[in-house]
Amino acid sequence: MRWREAIDTSRERGAARRENRPANVSFLDQANTVHINQARRKVLSRDNRNVVVFDDFTTTGMSLEWARNLLYSAGAGRVVIMTIGKYGRTPCGKSHRVHLLCPGAAIRPYEPAEYDVESLFNDSFEAMQESKAAESIVRTSFERLKEHKP
Repeated sequence: MRWREAIDTSRERGAARRENRPANVSFLDQANTVHINQARRKVLSRDNRNVVVFDDFTTTGMSLEWARNLLYSAGAGRVVIMTIGKYGRTPCGKSHRVHLLCPGAAIRPYEPAEYDVESLFNDSFEAMQESKAAESIVRTSFERLKEHKP
């Protein structure tokens, strides 16, 4: 849940393009404004749950990466991130910036917090996997969820 206002990164990127300047967007826009709702603690910590994070579009993957890190810190067994599409390119082409927690660093997933990214994470770029079959799989999955089927 967002506990305080954050910059609208898509609008900031658009304004930056129009004004021919770098976008004022940071991983901290997510890390310092989003935490997991305390009511989800039991569900996430039970039996190493697998969690799917679904977003419509991504640009650099910052919000998806923060969600992944929060969920792992909360006890999720596996976190799968999915998007319908990707805007733009990162320095390594069609890739996703991964923020791996440094040894000894900790995230407090259930409470508002201020983080310093440099002391918490090592980051790298990972190739994204594209799936031509994803649309039908996602549609079928959502239909099954809507019908309360496994």
